[in-house]
Amino acid sequence: MLYLAAVLILGFFGLYVYIWKRVNREWVKHNGEVIEADITDAVCRKRGNWGVTWELHAQWYRPADGKLFAFKEGEWLRKDPTEFLTAEGIRQVTVRIDPKDPHTHWVVLDFLPADY
Repeated sequence: MLYLAAVLILGFFGLYVYIWKRVNREWVKHNGEVIEADITDAVCRKRGNWGVTWELHAQWYRPADGKLFAFKEGEWLRKDPTEFLTAEGIRQVTVRIDPKDPHTHWVVLDFLPADY
C-alpha cells in the first residue's frame, strides 16, 4: 500500500512539473522579452525511432551583469540548418526570454523554410 502511495505521489509531482513547464514556455513564447542571440552551432542528435534531428544552439551576453546564457531551440529540425544559415548570412536568432529567469526561453525559428 505504501508503495502504491509513493508511486502516485511521484506521478502527480511529475505531471505537475510537466504542466508548469508547458505553461511557462507558452507564456514566454507569447509575452517574453525579445533578444537577439548569436548562433553558435547546429548539433546532430539521434532520437531513437525519430531518427536524426538537429538542434540550433545560440548564446547571449547580458551586459547588465556580465552573464552568458546558452539557448537551444524548442523544436526538432529534420535537416541540418548550417547550409541555409550560411547561404542567407544569418548569424543571429531571435529568442524570447523570461526577464526574471532567462533559462526559460523560446527560440524563434520563423526564418527557416517549412521543410526544416
